[in-house]
Amino acid sequence: MANLFTPEIKVDPEAQSLVRAWIDALRSDNYEQGDAFLRKDDKYCCLGVLCELAPDVERTYDAHSNHYLYDNQQSVLPQRVYDLVHLTSDLGSYDFGRGVDSLTSLNDTGQSFQRIADLIERELKEALA
Repeated sequence: MANLFTPEIKVDPEAQSLVRAWIDALRSDNYEQGDAFLRKDDKYCCLGVLCELAPDVERTYDAHSNHYLYDNQQSVLPQRVYDLVHLTSDLGSYDFGRGVDSLTSLNDTGQSFQRIADLIERELKEALA
């Protein structure tokens, strides 16, 4: 059962297109993976990559801490972004059948961008079925 996305993703081609661009970006070599922050020192959480792709998101650099803020958020998705792609939460939470996990948790425990992209792609495919 797909549950990373809300049912609205099924009728929103722009959101679907942005999710596909996010999957492609995670599979590219354009983003170095980091943890704990959406973006710090040019390293990204998988959700930070989505923030980079999302239109109309305010990006602010904090030179003191070397991290970036997206709509004043540093470690969770801004509501505007997760609403834009119809994610169920600001952490990218989903139920995998044996409990709840999140894209943030996968990212911060060392799962590769490739593996995370595979999961997002699988969830999108199921949500659109």
